[in-house]
Amino acid sequence: MHRYESVWGTRTPLAPDVAFECLVPPRQEVHPGAGRVIPKIIDESGARSTSPSDIAQSFATYYVRLYDERLRPQMEREAPLPRLSLTERCGLDETIGLEEVVEAIANLAAGKSPGPDGFPVELYSKCSEILAPPLTRYV
Repeated sequence: MHRYESVWGTRTPLAPDVAFECLVPPRQEVHPGAGRVIPKIIDESGARSTSPSDIAQSFATYYVRLYDERLRPQMEREAPLPRLSLTERCGLDETIGLEEVVEAIANLAAGKSPGPDGFPVELYSKCSEILAPPLTRYV
């Protein structure tokens, strides 16, 4: 069921002495950021918060606990995950070379939608010899 507001109209030239009333749906204010506001939150303890500072504090508390090393499961902390050697870690700071850019272009999946520049993958693939050198300078 819709809720309607009563709106009084102005007099018209055809009926200057008659004001009219009509029912219209209520107007909704639309502003930048509408829909990105969190009006309320229920924290882990079940408490409901509506003030922006309380909501921000609830998020901060949640993420501090989420990433607290002491609260991670022991299995996750001791999992045999691969680790980079010192040489590999130092290599991460090196500049990206022409060969790597050419290889990256060759490994792009065809038929995908273009990126933010609007150019399709097929253009990069067909023109990689021309495009790779300037791309190497900008990465």
